[in-house]
Amino acid sequence: MVHYPKPATSIQQQIAQLQSEGLIIPDIAQASKILEHIAYYRLRAYWIIFETSANPRKFKPNTNFNDVLNLYLFDEELRTLTLSLIAKIEVSLRANFSNLSIKFNNPHFYLEHNNFKQFDIYIRSLSKIQNSLKNNKDELFIAHYLSKYTTPQLPPVWSVAEILTIGELYYWIINLHDGVLDEIAKNYGFSSREVFISGLERLSIIRNVCAHHNRLWNRIIVKKQLKQVKQKNYLSEALSQDEHSNKTFYGTFCYIIYILKQINQSSANDAITKFNNLISKYQINLKSMGFSDTWQELPLFNRQ
Repeated sequence: MVHYPKPATSIQQQIAQLQSEGLIIPDIAQASKILEHIAYYRLRAYWIIFETSANPRKFKPNTNFNDVLNLYLFDEELRTLTLSLIAKIEVSLRANFSNLSIKFNNPHFYLEHNNFKQFDIYIRSLSKIQNSLKNNKDELFIAHYLSKYTTPQLPPVWSVAEILTIGELYYWIINLHDGVLDEIAKNYGFSSREVFISGLERLSIIRNVCAHHNRLWNRIIVKKQLKQVKQKNYLSEALSQDEHSNKTFYGTFCYIIYILKQINQSSANDAITKFNNLISKYQINLKSMGFSDTWQELPLFNRQ
């Protein structure tokens, strides 16, 4: 058993420690205020790239506290942008799932387990819907159904889909029988259901990273890597530019733009413009995120 040896330190002690390790802090009062609201340990994730060594820690020459803050604020805005883009995809997925009511000729098709592959996944997914309904009784469309109808006990799919997160949608969609899943994948320009599913899983992970305010910009996704795109198109071409695109933000951004192009070209154009503006505002080097110097020249990122 090893006892944790580090004591709690005051903000003044934290600043003194950083200065002793070579970090330039031009405005002590400003740094103190920032550390009151952004915890030292949280900010540490953003100054690691400025270190020359970790034990003992030393900063690269001329590293300024404002450099660290600049990166932190960039990541904050990147999460906001990414979350808004995933929201557009989430709304589209809800519509595609709801529209299966036409294929099955049943607004409550999701209540029939035979429409899905694995019973255990189906039961868990249905249980989450039931819990979500309890937590969303104040939604007008939910309250209306529950007050007016007694059977089926749960609302039609177009109401239920509106309270599903992208993570919950992911499990409903991947559990559809392969033929139905293939049709949805084709709606988003994927000939492979495996690649489509891989992209959805990545978006679910990244959405949670953003929603919980975790570091995004140079995060490496190790557990759930993106499947290789075998079909030759502008997505596969873009992903091939970075050998690590299956686990970097660049790969995630490629999937987001590709799917947005299938939904609405103007949404994709707007996303690329906002991302570029963000990079220009904070003067970020994109290589740590997996981007090449010529990424904007790729057909995927053409704004038509």
